[in-house]
Amino acid sequence: MEAHSDCRVDGDGLPNSLLGQSSAEFTLAIHADTSAVKSGAPVRLDIRVTNISDHPICFYKYPGPDGTAEAANSFEVRDASGNSLRRIDGRTVWIHGEPHTLLHGWPSRRGVILKPGETLDDFALLSNLFDLTRPGRYTVTARQSVPFVHPGAKPSGIIAASNTVEITVSN
Repeated sequence: MEAHSDCRVDGDGLPNSLLGQSSAEFTLAIHADTSAVKSGAPVRLDIRVTNISDHPICFYKYPGPDGTAEAANSFEVRDASGNSLRRIDGRTVWIHGEPHTLLHGWPSRRGVILKPGETLDDFALLSNLFDLTRPGRYTVTARQSVPFVHPGAKPSGIIAASNTVEITVSN
């Protein structure tokens, strides 16, 4: 794995409307460090991206330390009733009488090239992103979009969805 200037991306990359469907270019796997936690305890989610294609692919990575996987992945957390939890790491603004959350912006992400078969590991603290203090069962999935299939390529957009993990929060 190497950082590469041809993969450098500023801002949020491509809008979702330009991204393709899931592809067999790479896999995204998530794993919770524990499936049962006490209310208020940190919840760590490990993320592994693997290039399963036959060519190099550029992936996003925040240039700081590991533990900021939310810079390159979107997470969906649902309660036992199937309701999506709102992110708590942003700022709430009101638009047309409705609350919307503006998430933390990532002014700079670097491109990391993964050769075929290589992996990129990172993690996110879900408990910093979602309110996981209420007892109950939650399911978590992740998605990652990659705007560049290989260095120097025109933006083409591929998306991978992860497996689902379950986390139980108790008092």
